[in-house]
Amino acid sequence: MITNSDDFDSKSRNITFPLDREKLYELAWSMPMTALAKKCGVSSSYLARVFTQMNVPRPERGYWAKLAAGKKVMKPSLPKPGPEDLLLWNKSEGITLSHNPKMKPGRTRSVEVPRRPKGSWHPLLRGTKDLFLKGKETENGYLRPNKRILPDLLVSPDRLESLLGLANRLYWTFEVNGHRVVFLNKQFGFIKTNAEKKKHPEK
Repeated sequence: MITNSDDFDSKSRNITFPLDREKLYELAWSMPMTALAKKCGVSSSYLARVFTQMNVPRPERGYWAKLAAGKKVMKPSLPKPGPEDLLLWNKSEGITLSHNPKMKPGRTRSVEVPRRPKGSWHPLLRGTKDLFLKGKETENGYLRPNKRILPDLLVSPDRLESLLGLANRLYWTFEVNGHRVVFLNKQFGFIKTNAEKKKHPEK
């Protein structure tokens, strides 16, 4: 859908919780993320994770500047929820899984293949570069960001940009083939397999 005038005054909107996917989608395209995060009482990075977990599209960087300049901008439609998507977000409960009664585990469903906007970053990778660069560097020369919920990338500063590009292409490849790429919900716990280091790897 093409639009250039569907925003409205964010000051007139009072946000009440819990928020469902439709309401969050409406709010996302009515005001910038920073303004919405402030009204919700959370950080922009946390709110971005909420959008990812609920599978709700949000404006790309530069959207509001283009809109203010009178340029035509793209507004994707809200996709149907999958069995792994959050249906409700209540700020007091954090990001938790919601049961989707319309989807039964193990049951096949038709997948709506998303279209990747040209030159866009996958939602999990937006702003990741700055967060990695703000972190500490290990004795082995790898970056260790302070934020814990980030893509699990073992990389040195000089290879960060190229690895992010590779991850971006990989994530979008999964997406356009009908496979969601999301963070595992924290209630399941995070398990990272240790990588064995060898100067001379065996065949």
